Amino acid sequence: ACHLLSSALHLAREKINARRLMPSTALKQVVKDLHARFQEAKNAVQEVNKTGILRKPDLQEKLNRMSADKMLYDHAIEMCQSAALDELVGKSESCLERYQMSQIVLHCLSQTARLPRDRDVLLKYKTAVDKRLRILEQQGFFHPYETNLSGESSS
Repeated sequence: ACHLLSSALHLAREKINARRLMPSTALKQVVKDLHARFQEAKNAVQEVNKTGILRKPDLQEKLNRMSADKMLYDHAIEMCQSAALDELVGKSESCLERYQMSQIVLHCLSQTARLPRDRDVLLKYKTAVDKRLRILEQQGFFHPYETNLSGESSS
């Protein structure tokens, strides 16, 4: 969770620096909320580490079998598929949100991938989502500086 939140914060900073996202009041609130959640997750992890529960062999075996990263990856792919279907039936607002969430999840996963091969695949998919978002932007479905979910411009 900490890695995911940290990556989301870094992505927001990159988009602001690239001037693809403007630091509106709504964006500042989202970043503030992400930072607060990051701190909560970090504190929770520190508390769990103090108990030593994560050092138990049977728990470690179960953790090895299931991967949060795999579940997030599957969810991101499903969001892309749903976004494409929404796009086909003219639900541009919901497809946009799904593409954006997928983009964030794929970015975060690529930042924490352990194997170069995994990182390359994640970046390939993220690049494809980036391209789709640019096409939707060019078609006038959204403006890159919109940061609220209601679809109204923050300008």
